[in-house]
Amino acid sequence: MTCLCTLPPCKALSSFASSLSKEQSQVELELTLLEALEIYPPVKLRGIHHHFVLYGLMEYLGRSFDRQFLADEVLHLLDEMLKSDDIDILNH
Repeated sequence: MTCLCTLPPCKALSSFASSLSKEQSQVELELTLLEALEIYPPVKLRGIHHHFVLYGLMEYLGRSFDRQFLADEVLHLLDEMLKSDDIDILNH
């Protein structure tokens, strides 16, 4: 079988490993966010105390990944992960 790749073999492997690592990191981040949503239900993001829930999600992710997460990052992750139908499923 011939390789149709234009990159040298070591660069192709490096590129593959890099994309695999990014995918794995994204999966770990999404799984951790789902764990956090068990504690901080998304339905509470709509209430008057939504900032407490958002702060809890930021802290949970921060402790899990040993880095600070901004509110905008968490909200963006939630937007990417959850559609309105998915939120309804999680809240029941």
